[in-house]
Amino acid sequence: MKIDEAIQFLGYSSENKELGAYLTTLGISERLIFDENPEEWLAKEEGGFILIFHEKYGYESLYGPTNVAGDMIFKGIRLYGPQNTDDFHPYKDKLPYGLDFEQNPDQIKKILGAPDFEDEPNTPKRVLIWNNFKGMEIGVVMNKDETQMSYFDIQPVQSRYHR
Repeated sequence: MKIDEAIQFLGYSSENKELGAYLTTLGISERLIFDENPEEWLAKEEGGFILIFHEKYGYESLYGPTNVAGDMIFKGIRLYGPQNTDDFHPYKDKLPYGLDFEQNPDQIKKILGAPDFEDEPNTPKRVLIWNNFKGMEIGVVMNKDETQMSYFDIQPVQSRYHR
């Protein structure tokens, strides 16, 4: 999976034919339908990623109205680095915006600027979040010694952060 390609499908319904064809190229045959759980993940452990879907009503309350047909909307992507504790293989392709899993918080901040939320240094699984970086919400979780990203999340900006 190439993140730049996958991002183009954010906001699509799991029933969308174009998204379905893309998922097939990734070796994913499952298509999600709402069944009581508002958020579902399509994980590809060997590819180092998770595709995150949210039920339509909740998606619209977070991101704004959508007229797509279907009840599960593709809302985000998680990419795993080499030092993750979730038993995922590392994501092999490039991260967006010039980021790299080998960067520490200071290096990441030089690229993305000051985060909108940041755990205190030395917090286990330290989290940093940017609510609106180039129209996307970015989250990173650092490894134990804060020398690398454990994983990287990207999703559209929530409607409350649109400016």
